[in-house]
Amino acid sequence: MRRKKSTVILIWALIAIGFIVGMKIKTSKDDSGLKIVKWNNLYEGKNIHFYYGSSDKAISNSLKENYQLEKVVGEEKDDFEKILKLLKWTNEKLNYKDDVKPLSGENGAIDILEKIEKDKKKKYYSDTEYTTIFNESCIALGITSRIGELVTADDTKIKEKESFKVCEIWSVKYKKWMMVDPANGCYLTYKGLPMSVTEIIEKGIDSLTAVGIENSDKYKKNMKKYFYSYIIPIDNNIYGIKNSNSYIGYISKDNEAKIPIKISIKHPVIFTNSNYLFVLSPNNKYVEKKEDKIPTLIFSKKKSKENLKINNKENNKENNKEIQFWGGVFKDSVMVENYYISINNEPFRQVNNYFEFPIKDGMNTVKLSVDGKNMVREVVFELKEK
Repeated sequence: MRRKKSTVILIWALIAIGFIVGMKIKTSKDDSGLKIVKWNNLYEGKNIHFYYGSSDKAISNSLKENYQLEKVVGEEKDDFEKILKLLKWTNEKLNYKDDVKPLSGENGAIDILEKIEKDKKKKYYSDTEYTTIFNESCIALGITSRIGELVTADDTKIKEKESFKVCEIWSVKYKKWMMVDPANGCYLTYKGLPMSVTEIIEKGIDSLTAVGIENSDKYKKNMKKYFYSYIIPIDNNIYGIKNSNSYIGYISKDNEAKIPIKISIKHPVIFTNSNYLFVLSPNNKYVEKKEDKIPTLIFSKKKSKENLKINNKENNKENNKEIQFWGGVFKDSVMVENYYISINNEPFRQVNNYFEFPIKDGMNTVKLSVDGKNMVREVVFELKEK
């Protein structure tokens, strides 16, 4: 049983049209030499509407009944103990390896579990499969869960993965979010208290204890590189219609000058150095407030356009595929329809809804204005040819 494909409703229609996420395109100009050198664009507000749960109870019920999840957690009434039993059950279903690619296609927990049962030759699975099964199993049992992505710094030299998926569970017992690493079968504590991802980043993983794994120090050493920045979806609903496909990204004040480009072009992300939105209870009732002081730019990479350039020296044509970006503007939990943009210090021009621009060799500057005169945001990308 497959998950329903997501669609984006009215207020996020811009993003649905404009942002093509995760494109991997072979071009004569790739993005390996691309970095962010200035990010005067951190979101400072608190006005984001998050979504949690399942839009299709039938699929959740099928998961719960077909895999006897209530039997898995037994008669436990403590949500924390249920979480630990689900964690153990997930790890009994599949084996993790860090260099394994996720299954292709849009797979839900039932899809993955069925493939595991059918394909006995496949020995290992990725963190994507682990978090999907664990997340949907929690939701099927009425436990609020979300999947987040840990991201390394751009200058991190890494052989395996540049990002790593985990789950965060809202613990009724502790009245807070706690991180669960389904792939490694553990969670992190500070003086016995389970930690959320932003708490781990703020405190530093070295000061914590990994619970549920044999060698805590080895785990922390291997995972430390991933706790640089963290993103979560605005809409954490599963199966049904999506209200948003954008993300909120956390980066500490110590690292805010170095926003990672790898995640900025993979997803449309609104970055902040405040953990307020990340520790907010899922039971918090959203009240629309027009309180954001200034709008925020949001970007994503789009499919490169192929242009033909004349090489004057050799008097022949060569293919030159530029890196193309989409841009939009966000304020008060919706996309802004009218604003002004300056690309590479050109005069401000009025934009309706979204804009696009190429990334060329050297510095690429994007400035935002609400009145066409005064700049309120500025982002600078740098592309260096190999």
